[in-house]
This record gives sequence, structure tokens and C-alpha cells, in this order.
Amino acid sequence: MAKGRIFISYRRGLDQGTTGRLYDRLERHYDREQLFMDVDDIPPGANFSSYLEEQIEKCDVFLIVIGKGWIDAMDRLQNADDFVRLEIEGALRRQSAAVIPVLLDGVSMPDRRDLPDSLHPLCMRQAIGVQNQSFATDVDVSLRKVLDQVLPGSSRYIQRLPDTPISSETGMRFRDVHEYWCPEMIVIPQGTFMMGVTDAEATKFQLPELTEAEEKPRHEVEITQPFALARFATTFDEFDAFCDATNRKMPPDKENWGRGKHPVINVSWNDAVAYCEWLSKMTGHEYRVPSEAEWEFACRAGTETAYSFGEDVSSEMVNYHPAYKFGVSQESEYRERTVPVNFPNFEPNDFGLYQMHGNVLEWCADDWADSYETPRTKEPFVFDPRGDERVSRGGSWMSNSLGIRSAMRFGFRPVERFSHFGFRVARTLSCR
Repeated sequence: MAKGRIFISYRRGLDQGTTGRLYDRLERHYDREQLFMDVDDIPPGANFSSYLEEQIEKCDVFLIVIGKGWIDAMDRLQNADDFVRLEIEGALRRQSAAVIPVLLDGVSMPDRRDLPDSLHPLCMRQAIGVQNQSFATDVDVSLRKVLDQVLPGSSRYIQRLPDTPISSETGMRFRDVHEYWCPEMIVIPQGTFMMGVTDAEATKFQLPELTEAEEKPRHEVEITQPFALARFATTFDEFDAFCDATNRKMPPDKENWGRGKHPVINVSWNDAVAYCEWLSKMTGHEYRVPSEAEWEFACRAGTETAYSFGEDVSSEMVNYHPAYKFGVSQESEYRERTVPVNFPNFEPNDFGLYQMHGNVLEWCADDWADSYETPRTKEPFVFDPRGDERVSRGGSWMSNSLGIRSAMRFGFRPVERFSHFGFRVARTLSCR
């Protein structure tokens, strides 16, 4: 099936910069040959007017970019030979084509009384607003949604419909949108597990009294329905896309450790929540940071040992600081930095999740409490009003073997950012 084509009309020399950004953004979703923005795409020596007419006949969607420059120069439209007027007239003549005004930075649709008669139908077309401060999101969500409706199957990627159920099969992998910024998810089953540290483990690791108290009393938790958890910790690739889309400052990668597939670091709990809210808007599904009980259930993956892979650990299994003597191979190496989330040496746990131990601490939704005197449930444990600290789990590249255990808990203020702080997203499921 032939892919649809998109014609971008704008007032040259006035709204050209923003229209160029629009073109670049759409090029992430559509092939270059599907996009036409006349100045860039007219071959040298071609007759400008004739070539425009040819392209108008070939295009299925017309984006009429209306910014302040377009409004200020509206008197030019009274000239029958004005190229913007000719473009819009040609688009309106195409009965089967979609003509979509794109209003920049809060400008209003022009009054039909200020337009020539031939352009009056433009005022009857539903417009899309695009703001500079939310440019990427407005294009990738609002405009892209409309384009996918009028040009089904034309973009490079097809988004899963928001109400499409996911199979509850344990370990099923899926991605809601086949874009680099959308995480790959793993279905985690419902079930029960014992949360907290065993007496035997506390004795073996000679846990400090305070640490042991924080991981007790051990108690049963029921995960009442399946949910999804990211296969990997959130990467710089994924988080940088969020920053780019929301004009947010990108977190540093500390002495050029690496971005791309490295886990994002120097992110606070607040940053993680904001990313999940953006991801939910982009995909139409509920993304969030997991509750502490969900995290430990997913980490253990049916085990009751200190780690999801057993009682012993080495740097061949986990990126951590091998400074603690219990359960540590003598050959362990201290890397002193993060490694990519798909580091080839490390195996996933039995649910298919990678690096639940070490590399970066992972924020959870819960408020920090000094013990499990209030038994946990699937839902986050939250004070009213909220507490001063949030839970993080899993340990990091700078944690010793005690700190990367499945039961180990940490509490930090939600505004804190350090080079060992990261996160992993969860997703609420509607399972069939």
C-alpha cells in the first residue's frame, strides 16, 4: 500500500524556523519522500508554480502553518499570485485531502473577513495548536495522532491502541510504541511472596541492627494482578528524548561514562515521576514507578535467596563494589562506574529482567518507613501527608554485596540526584 504524503505550507522568511523544526520532528516518524516543504524540496531549475501544482495533486494531507509572521503578512493573501494563497487554494480544491491548520504559540485562526473569498473554507477546518515550550510533545502526540487517523499505516511505526489488552502470560515482552524512547516491558504475574529478610540471611551477612530492623518483620504480600516492568533500567536514550520533548535540562553522565544505552543517572524521584507522566501521555497507557512490594516481587522472581540468582555474587554477575566479604568471589572486579543496561556478561532473572541488582539504585513509589510494622501490599505505602523520603531498591555500582540484596532498602529525599540514582518504569495492565 502506498504511503500518504504530507504538504507543509508556511509563510517563507517569517515562520520558516519553526516550520523547519516541524519538518525535522515529522521526519522522525515519516520517510523523507512522504514530506514536502517547497523551498527545500523543489529541484533546481524547476518551474516553481508548476512544481507546486504537481505536488499538491500528490499529497493527501496539508499542514497550513499559521504563526505570528503569517498573521502579520496576511495582506499578501489578497494578491492572487501569492504562493501561500495558491498552496491553500490548491489544498482546499482537493476534496479527499485533509487540510489542517497548525497554530503556533497561541495565535488564533484568522477572521474569514480578512481572507479572500477562496480561502474562507480554511476557517471551517479544525486546527491543531503547537506551543514552543511543548513543541516536541505537541507534534509527537497531538499532531501525530491526527495524522495517523487520516493516514493509517503511513508512519514508520504503528502505536498499540490504548484499549488493546495485553496477554497475562508471564515473561511476555512488548513495547507500546516502536520508538527508541519507549521502553521494552515484561509482564510480571500475580502471586504471593515473602517480603523482607530471613533470619538466616541476616545472620550470614551480619546485618547491622538498624538494617535488619528496616527489612523486618518478614511478611507475606499478595500481588493481586499482573503488571509490567521494564526489561531494563531507564536509559539515557529514553530519558533524553523526554528532556528534548519537554525542554528539560538533560542530566549529566558524570565524566563521560556514556549515554545511549547506559542507565540514566543523576535523576531524582521527582524526575522519574515526571518521565512516567510524559510516557503515559505519549503512549496512552499508565506508566509509573513501581511500588516497593512490586519491585521486590519482580526482583526475587520466585526466589527466597539473598539474590535472585542464589546466595553468592561476583562482578561477572553484577556491577557493584565487591568490598563485603560474605558471598563474594575473590576474583570480583570493581568497575567504579555504570555499565550499559544490556551489558553482555549479565543474565536476566527468571522473569526476564536485567540488572535488578547493582548498576543503579531504582526509585519506588513508596514513602520511606523504618520497618515493615505496617505490612506492605501491592499498592505503594504512603503517609498522609507524604513523608520526607522515598524508597529506592537494588543497590548500585558503588554498593557492596550487602547493599545489592533483594531485601535491601534505602531511603532518600525525592529531590536528591546522584550518580548512582536511576529508575525503572512499571506499567498498569489491562490483561485478557
